[in-house]
Amino acid sequence: MKHQHPWEIRMEHFGYSHIVLEWRGESIHFNPLEIVEENSIIVILGSWLEQLQGVRKMIRKKIPCTVVASQDVLSWLSQFGAVNGSVGLDRDGLQIELEAFEPIAALSPLEAVRKVGASLRHPLRIGRRLQKKQSLPSSSPQIAWIDFPSGVRLGHLNLCLHRNISTAFLEHIKKKAETATWILVGCDYEEEVSFLKLIEGFPHSKILLSDFVSAYRHRLGLPTRLLTPIADQLITKDLDIQVFPSKVGYRFDTIQLHNEENL
Repeated sequence: MKHQHPWEIRMEHFGYSHIVLEWRGESIHFNPLEIVEENSIIVILGSWLEQLQGVRKMIRKKIPCTVVASQDVLSWLSQFGAVNGSVGLDRDGLQIELEAFEPIAALSPLEAVRKVGASLRHPLRIGRRLQKKQSLPSSSPQIAWIDFPSGVRLGHLNLCLHRNISTAFLEHIKKKAETATWILVGCDYEEEVSFLKLIEGFPHSKILLSDFVSAYRHRLGLPTRLLTPIADQLITKDLDIQVFPSKVGYRFDTIQLHNEENL
């Protein structure tokens, strides 16, 4: 049955790295901050505190949902209740695939100084966060590929485009992104130069340059940077790019996500 909305898919950024995709009456939440609607698909792409707090609350309260996450995250969540989850999803023509990537290997000396300064200015806040971090799972960050029943693809590249990305992994995701209608991707702090070079390898997709780091850094008392200057430079290179900051939504009306015969 066709959904009642005038759009095919709607994307909204709720802050931190929580993004929701709404389509055909279904919802896919990446890293939900809080409890979301029943029977949602929840995709966890990391093991930061804010990425896990929403799904943890849902499992504790026994709210039905389907979780797609790494095995380490799924095992950790099981301590809070029964988890309907897997490392991938293939249901009614919808496919979700996760792939791990290597984060930035080390802090720059300047960033280390900033974090020491933040801990001195906000010792209780930083201390509580470090204490909570010890109980979190150890899991590599993930990217996600979502293939809708019609064959339309969305790639969530998280923060994988940085100076330490391997050539082999970069070529692998560039190949998979050739058929992606949308790419969600963030730029890590002080990675602008590398990001600008790497993102040029994704000319076939609409790029939604998403803010996945500012809220975390602001909470820790660390400096942040705007994404607009990056987008401005990429627009001059004829890339189809839009900035996707917190509290912003986009809708797409004409891209078919489901098979016509199933409507």
